Amino acid sequence: MQYRRAFVPGGTYFFTVVTAQRCPVFSDNRTVELLRQAFLHVTKKWRFWRAAGLALVALPGLAAPAGTLAEDAVKAPLAIDSLLLDGAAVGPRLVVVGERGHILVSADGGTSWSQAEVPTRALLTAVHMHDERTGWAVGHDAVILRTRDGGESWAMVYRAPEEELPLLDVWFRDEQTGFAVGAYGYFLATADGGDTWTPRTISEDDFHLNALFPAGGPPTESR
Repeated sequence: MQYRRAFVPGGTYFFTVVTAQRCPVFSDNRTVELLRQAFLHVTKKWRFWRAAGLALVALPGLAAPAGTLAEDAVKAPLAIDSLLLDGAAVGPRLVVVGERGHILVSADGGTSWSQAEVPTRALLTAVHMHDERTGWAVGHDAVILRTRDGGESWAMVYRAPEEELPLLDVWFRDEQTGFAVGAYGYFLATADGGDTWTPRTISEDDFHLNALFPAGGPPTESR
């Protein structure tokens, strides 16, 4: 990732820093006090910090609710209004995916929606439902998720954040054979329903692979 340094004389700068895996350590007032004492110690020892007019604000409200794992998508009342990037329909059942790991499910054609249990906060870019029970979703950090209960809950079957490559689409020919594609020619295949994924090569060029379609026609699902 590339950063650009900007300097404006007399300007005010805000830097947002999150804890590792967004662990809610600052939901405890004692931890916040320890951070405050450490900050005061550093500003007293290094005078230029005080001259710079630095301030520190802890926002524990941004942490995950108690009982939520640091990587789990947070249940949000307004998730239906968040950025949603893809959807799939099988009969009256609809599944949509989007930012912060949000997955929403409707069993009545979109009249009502519920938020699914999802073990990631990565941006999800695509979803494919093989039938009313089984489906897969993909996204940033090379995340691949699988559901076996119609989208109500999801399990992580693949993740490779060190690759720094997002997956952009997923499609299954049958319940066992599937493919996931993404940026810079990223291509993964599975022959066991998503339990394991193997890198494949389509071309030596690093073209972005944005979508998958079955040969001979458009997708059989609504997108």
